[in-house]
Amino acid sequence: MVQIGLGVTLILFGLYKFFGFLPHDRVMTEESIAVYKGLLANKFIMPTVGVVELLPVILLVVGRWIIVALLAMIPIAFGIMGFHFAVDIQGIFWGNFDSFWACLPSFNAFF
Repeated sequence: MVQIGLGVTLILFGLYKFFGFLPHDRVMTEESIAVYKGLLANKFIMPTVGVVELLPVILLVVGRWIIVALLAMIPIAFGIMGFHFAVDIQGIFWGNFDSFWACLPSFNAFF
């Protein structure tokens, strides 16, 4: 269930990299919005990040190669944390929360 919930959430944010349909003025500061709009205007960085997000998430939702999918999502988690440390330190909680949920299923093998 957590796997599906995480997958649907990350699919939503992965598709956002292509279509930009989520409002972010209530969540992000003006500085972080300016940086993010600059990344979206690049037309290469954010679609690449979107593809890198969507491929492991599809594997996660389908239930195939879950460990590989979680390992592929590690750079995504570092990107989320890096963005918030550099630009939006108040939003670091949500970046860490997302990273925690992304890594949580991989610990089930140890317990």
